[in-house]
Parts: sequence; C-alpha cells; structure tokens
Amino acid sequence: MNTNLLNQLLSEATRGNREASYRAGKLMANEGTFNDVAVQKRYLDAANAGYTEAQKELGALGLCGRLITDDATAFNIHYHTDYNNAIMWLRKAAMKGDPESKLVILAIDEFGIKVIEDARKAVDLYRDTMCSKDFIDSPTLMLFEIAMQYLDPFGVNRMNKVKTA
Repeated sequence: MNTNLLNQLLSEATRGNREASYRAGKLMANEGTFNDVAVQKRYLDAANAGYTEAQKELGALGLCGRLITDDATAFNIHYHTDYNNAIMWLRKAAMKGDPESKLVILAIDEFGIKVIEDARKAVDLYRDTMCSKDFIDSPTLMLFEIAMQYLDPFGVNRMNKVKTA
C-alpha cells in the first residue's frame, strides 16, 4: 500500500477535502487490510459533505447489505438490515444528476425494492435520464439495456402501464 498517498489524502480530508476523503476510503478498501468501519467512515465524511461518488458508493454498499450502522465500531460491526439508507444515498446522488444512481432509483421506483412502486416517478426519471447528453454518451446506456433485459426477461414493456400527460 502507498502509505504516503494515504497519509496525504487523510491530511487533505481533515482539511475538508471531500474528494480526498472518498479517495482515501477507496484506497483503504482496495488494500483489504482495513475493516468496513474505517473505510465507510471516509465515504460518510465525503457523502455528508455532498460528494456524489461517495453517496453512490454508500448506496451500492447498502443494496448489497454492507452499509454499516451509526453505532458500528471496528470491533462490533453492524450492518443495516433494510434498504432505506441505501436508497437515501442513491436518491441524493441521483438528484445531483449522477446517471448510474438515477438508473438504480429508476429500477427501484419501477419494480420496487422494499418500497412501494411508483411508476409515475419512474417514468419521469427515465425521461430525464435517457434524454441526458451525459447518459447518451455513456457506456452506462449499454448496462441499462442489459439490466432491463434481466429485470424484464419476457420483453414486457412495463412503461406502458403508466399514462403520461
């Protein structure tokens, strides 16, 4: 591990650099010798400061059942048992325009993941995302198409169930 880089990132993070906090967490996670609490503390610092990548990371961890609770410690790790915090973080990132987070929220709103389906919200988010130049130029479009085939293997157009104005 590049301890000099980690120390530099941690130093910048203590001065309020949210990207440095996130990058320190990623470096620690990739090393594999730090536990989830140490890594996610860095992500939480960055996410609470509004850093979109950290919000998306916490959302992904939460959907995988790996998002730590507020009372978790290095020696007593607890994970959230529902998706509420994951969805909260993903919605924050989606509200800032992150295309991947928008797509996950779209799938959650459309197909329901421990939340009430909201097809109208899904259609609106779908339109906003699909019309975004960032999304159209992104390899995420291909991933979205693959995901939709997986979620809807019979080719049923679920978007038709909602009448839009």
